[in-house]
Amino acid sequence: MLKSFLFIFLMVFSVSGKAKTTSIDSAKYVNDTIYPNPFTCEGFISTSCFANLNWKDKTNFSVNIYGSLYLAYRKTRGRLKTIHEFRSQLGYIKYIDSVWVKPTDVFYLSSIWTVNSSHSINTSFSAYLKSQLTDSWKNVYLPDQKRKWLSGPFLPASLILGYGINKTFEGNSYINCSFASLKINSRPHLPNSNREIKNAILTEKIIYNSEYGFQLQWLFNKKIFTLFTWENRTNFFATGFDKNTITFDFQNAISIKPVRFMKIRLEQLVIYDRLQSEKIQTRIELMIGLSFDK
Repeated sequence: MLKSFLFIFLMVFSVSGKAKTTSIDSAKYVNDTIYPNPFTCEGFISTSCFANLNWKDKTNFSVNIYGSLYLAYRKTRGRLKTIHEFRSQLGYIKYIDSVWVKPTDVFYLSSIWTVNSSHSINTSFSAYLKSQLTDSWKNVYLPDQKRKWLSGPFLPASLILGYGINKTFEGNSYINCSFASLKINSRPHLPNSNREIKNAILTEKIIYNSEYGFQLQWLFNKKIFTLFTWENRTNFFATGFDKNTITFDFQNAISIKPVRFMKIRLEQLVIYDRLQSEKIQTRIELMIGLSFDK
């Protein structure tokens, strides 16, 4: 049902767009503007230490270290407008007299190509890649056993290729709807993995499968006061209308820039991705870091 609706919508939009098209030479490109900040680089880090002294007759300590990196490059050349973004998050927790635990490890690579026209809404092509940065292991506590590899870079991974429409707003904000999206997933083929996967190709070490659906991406930046900025970033993909057919990554943040290259950021993340976990993951972090725009 969803695939039929998306196909009909895309066909109607394409026909109406052709009916209203004017001469390219005489058309004035509505979105043919220069980005205010073509290049952005931001890096944040947060750390904390917890101590439970004589809590229920036990004393323990833990140290938490979390870092994130964001890079963006935006360019307009003639009718073609491009946006390239890279985001990564990596965090570790160290329990004293115990091992390091990695609760966060992910990176996103996104590219959007928009073809400017005389309309405020334009045709777009997009590519979106999500995976992790480092290997993940299952720790063992017996001396005669070895730790087991669980996942690593590009295992698991998701690549989404889309065609749709794009609308840009003031500053670097945009909304991109891909009505025709192909999602390709890869994940480790572990011995105890018994989950049924549709349209899957199984190899000795990797499982591949593909999905066709709808993708929605947006980024909104808004200055609240002189120093405060609100930022909302979301990526949503669906092949149906239930929890087994949707994936989303919601990021909401408020930041303050007290000096030129310094930024303090309060960030909330809500993630649901069955490649990583069948439960909704949430995190709230207060971070301090460096920010550079050019």
